[in-house]
Amino acid sequence: MSIVATWGRPTALADGDPQSGSVAKHQMRYYVLTMYGNHDDVSIRVATLSGMMDMYVSETDKPIRGNHSTYQFFRPYTLASKSVMIRANQNSHCTNRDDRSICVYYVGIWGHSKSEFTITASSGNATT
Repeated sequence: MSIVATWGRPTALADGDPQSGSVAKHQMRYYVLTMYGNHDDVSIRVATLSGMMDMYVSETDKPIRGNHSTYQFFRPYTLASKSVMIRANQNSHCTNRDDRSICVYYVGIWGHSKSEFTITASSGNATT
């Protein structure tokens, strides 16, 4: 299955379910991971299949390239495999909800060139 996110609406990521994706040159593709209830560390991994891309991760809203206040994590195109680990005991873990019963993580993939990749988001609660 291949999934390409649209500009306005992010593509949903399922806990532990790898997805294929692509991004055009100088475009941003968005993904969102929604976690319910208590959950462990959250890992977001992007494996480059072709091209060059950056990965941005935010716990508040869609990350905007070049606006550092809109994302908490950044991995550059120079890394073929990009990953972010958000630890359950970090202050930034699940900060977008007061009751922490629902947590939303946004991922933006910026293409320096036309790129293909595999993206996987998972927690210790994933059933794969």
